Amino acid sequence: MKRYLGILLMGVVLTNCGIKETIPDISLQMPDSTSYFNIARIPKGKPLLLIYYQPYCEACRAEWKDIAANMEKLKDVQFCLITDHPYNDMMAFYKNYNLEQYPNVMVGRDSGHVFMRRYKPNATPYNVFFDKGKRYRGGGTTVLNFHQLDSLINKL
Repeated sequence: MKRYLGILLMGVVLTNCGIKETIPDISLQMPDSTSYFNIARIPKGKPLLLIYYQPYCEACRAEWKDIAANMEKLKDVQFCLITDHPYNDMMAFYKNYNLEQYPNVMVGRDSGHVFMRRYKPNATPYNVFFDKGKRYRGGGTTVLNFHQLDSLINKL
């Protein structure tokens, strides 16, 4: 009974917040500076974590350092790092953390501020989770460490 009540409440909250159950159409400028990728095209099959970040945010850097240190254990998770900061700032973060080395990490610039309008983050990092079927499972402003992230992923 509790499970059904939780699902019902989650549906009410999602409806009231305007958050839909699938990955939003957000077109990201990719690190090569010329191509764009719509994250709604990310295939099903892996849990997905959208991380809205600011390149110079200490909390964002701390979260990413912990994730990167445990990337071997997180290789079955698709990460999508999203910023709306200028391209050069995005690239400084990209290069500083050698993000090109991770096949399960996508980084892009949301120049249309779609993420901001949809989720209305009040701070960064702002994390949004989708399960293997691309269904929304939650999100919010918090700095995740590996153990919290691993626990969440195992529930997806």
